[in-house]
Amino acid sequence: MCKKILFLTILIVSGFFLLPDAAKAAAEILRPDAQGSEMAPWGLSQYPSEGNRWDKVDDVLPDELTTFIVTVYDGDGAYYRDLYNLPNHSGIGSINKVTIYIRFDGSPDPYRTYYKPSLKTNGQNWDGSETSWTSWEWHTASQALIKNPITNQPWTWEEIDALEIGASLKSGPNYSAKVTQIYAEIDYTVPPCQSHNVSGWAWSNMYVPPTDEQTQSDSGFAMKLMGTRLGQKKTINNGHVPKISFYMYKGGSPAGNITFTIRRTSNDSIIVSKVWGDASTLPTSPTWESVIFDSQPLINEQIYLLAEWSGSGGFVILKASGSDVKANENAVAYSSSYGNWSGYDIAYKIEYLSPPHDETIGWISFSCKNPEAPAPYDFGVDINGVSGLFSGHAWSENIGWIDFAPAGPYPASPNYSACLDFPGNGQACDGIGNYKIGGWARALNYGGGWDGWIKLRGTAQDGSPYGIDLNQQSGELSGFAWSDAVIGWISFSGNNYQVKTISPNQPPDKPTEASPTTWDNCIFLDRSIPTFYWTYIDPDDVPAGTDPQTAYILEVDEKSASFNPPIFHYVSGPTDSHFYTLNVDWLNWNTEYKWRVGVKDSHDNWSATSTPKEFKTPHEAYPYSGFSWDPQDPNQGEVVIFTPDDPGLEYLWTITEGVEKATFVDDTGPTSENPHIIFGSWVNKIKLQVTENSYSCTSAEYKISAALPLPEYREVPPIIWLQKAMASLIDFFHTF
Repeated sequence: MCKKILFLTILIVSGFFLLPDAAKAAAEILRPDAQGSEMAPWGLSQYPSEGNRWDKVDDVLPDELTTFIVTVYDGDGAYYRDLYNLPNHSGIGSINKVTIYIRFDGSPDPYRTYYKPSLKTNGQNWDGSETSWTSWEWHTASQALIKNPITNQPWTWEEIDALEIGASLKSGPNYSAKVTQIYAEIDYTVPPCQSHNVSGWAWSNMYVPPTDEQTQSDSGFAMKLMGTRLGQKKTINNGHVPKISFYMYKGGSPAGNITFTIRRTSNDSIIVSKVWGDASTLPTSPTWESVIFDSQPLINEQIYLLAEWSGSGGFVILKASGSDVKANENAVAYSSSYGNWSGYDIAYKIEYLSPPHDETIGWISFSCKNPEAPAPYDFGVDINGVSGLFSGHAWSENIGWIDFAPAGPYPASPNYSACLDFPGNGQACDGIGNYKIGGWARALNYGGGWDGWIKLRGTAQDGSPYGIDLNQQSGELSGFAWSDAVIGWISFSGNNYQVKTISPNQPPDKPTEASPTTWDNCIFLDRSIPTFYWTYIDPDDVPAGTDPQTAYILEVDEKSASFNPPIFHYVSGPTDSHFYTLNVDWLNWNTEYKWRVGVKDSHDNWSATSTPKEFKTPHEAYPYSGFSWDPQDPNQGEVVIFTPDDPGLEYLWTITEGVEKATFVDDTGPTSENPHIIFGSWVNKIKLQVTENSYSCTSAEYKISAALPLPEYREVPPIIWLQKAMASLIDFFHTF
């Protein structure tokens, strides 16, 4: 029978974690460490009978007939299934496949036995392919699962942490089916080293205390009904115990102090004791309740681990396990003497004190690119420049990965993972102070009583505050992190080490209106066009242009609406423009609207959306001052007729150049709707002002060129020229 062992092909050399020498596939082997959600109530048994079924199949090296689970053969030909919990994963990367291995006892006909690998994931049980071995020898079978068989999607690490594995066994009346080893191999690829915006080293003198525990519980023992003391009888070998816990709650309305005590079984004398508190403060559902003793004497004997209460009112209830009982210990109850409950364990946790030497966490690397110890595989920590949230993993060769974005629920306040508070609003940790870091990280290789949680800001047990701060100018992190469940701290800076980040780029400030909305009311017929203006301010845009605006999103909605969704949503392309002209035809007259804008900087960080600003359209359309004329290219002295695009209004035609030789004719004038004008100059300019009610628009000046008329030629018959010539000749001779 073997203890729980987590074996990874990427680690174990003298207790230290080692990573692969290059970016490549890696494998992590997970073996049963507790009973799962299903244990066949009949049809399966175990050998030897002591202990639990899961520890009969958790062998690193198969012990075959020494420990195994076995069918109770009765000839019914049915399958019987057991499932077992696994420890949490320690690897990072993309999962390639999960392979389940079972080692079983072969048997030929007519004694054939059958086996299936089994698992539970996403709340559903699954059995693999049936296998058997037709000779009298032990055989290992496996089934590889590239995808999760329930979701048909690639495996996730969250699914690995929740995975249960086991086996289904079937035998006939002549021979029993035996399984001596079950494990899962997680094959994954470690990605190559990438750049991360946090780098450097931290140092920790934390060490993880060894623990002893029984965390299974399916029953409840009530003080008052069963006595004034409840607990566990067990042996402690050369251990100092600073902390014990029980899984407990209250029934009714109990009152009076509860005391946690360790007593000698030899004479019932107290070794160490501490008052937990009044029973009235217990919750009404089970929680782990703890005390830390004021002294930790050496214990090397059999003891009673007790919760003691003799108050009044209701009941103090300790959870217990009747299906998973540890060897050589059991639950006890005391009234006038101790009574053994040999078929039960009280749920408890003992934390032992260890000397802080080689077990310390030690150096913690925040980037695979650290020059002191570069790695070809990827790991590192990043800080998001908008949310302030950390992501990624740091690495300690003594405890493995430390996750800076662990999922909740968290053990205590605050309710968020590692987070940097920027100036302004919007971060999960907003309010802890600008450039201060708080929240939670977690060591992935937790277990043995340590839950792995590391708090980055808070108050230590001695009342002193601790936390991590960021120097905005240098990007250096300083200060301490702490964990109540382990002894010591993590320091982020020292004489010869430092955790740094690229000075985090901050998002732009929330835009404000730079100037009031302007209107173009006269450019288009029956349309008024507003233009909106906003500021762009970014703490990193110093000097201007260092971190400019690169895009914006502008939305428009009716005044009474909530932008859900807006009636207009525009996402710009790359631009540093700080205004937008809303050239649309759907705005209603005499209606109130509002607009807002968000801006993006050159690091893809978006600002918060501006506070909505209201605007109102005109009561009606402005008159349109466009016009045309005919002919388009007149001659001087030719009548030109003008026609407005918006008829039936008030007009004022103004000739701004060539007025000296221009004349309104045909009983028209400057206020006529269709004036007739004769131009006498080569270059002429004219504009139109149109008025309707209180609104007026004036056009641009239009140039009209009037050319001189072409010369007029008349044809003369040739005989006339001849007559004139002859008459002239006769007159010449008559003079003599």
